[in-house]
Amino acid sequence: MRPKPRGSRAKVDADALAQILGNLVDNAEKYSREASDRTITLTVAELPGAGGEVRVKDRGPGLPKGKGLFRPFARGAPKDGPAGLGLGLALARAQGGELGAGESAGGAELILTLGR
Repeated sequence: MRPKPRGSRAKVDADALAQILGNLVDNAEKYSREASDRTITLTVAELPGAGGEVRVKDRGPGLPKGKGLFRPFARGAPKDGPAGLGLGLALARAQGGELGAGESAGGAELILTLGR
């Protein structure tokens, strides 16, 4: 018997969501390679009203301040940093979501919000 679904729902494309989450986890792994603690934490939470959020936290160098990180196709990495295209925000917005940064002491925390 299947458990009865509960909580909020967000209408998203499953393949796009898998790509966004894969991108966030891949970035967390890339940017924390040099850290002594390479732990990556994923947290999924229901939001009041509707929708939910996924938080991906790493123990890497953290996010640069004021570099336009949350513009579509922008990257926070220096030119010699890990490879990537900066697609996360564009993909999230295409699904009606948002991508932002949380407060994190030691590392980075990115928050994907869907269904609000």
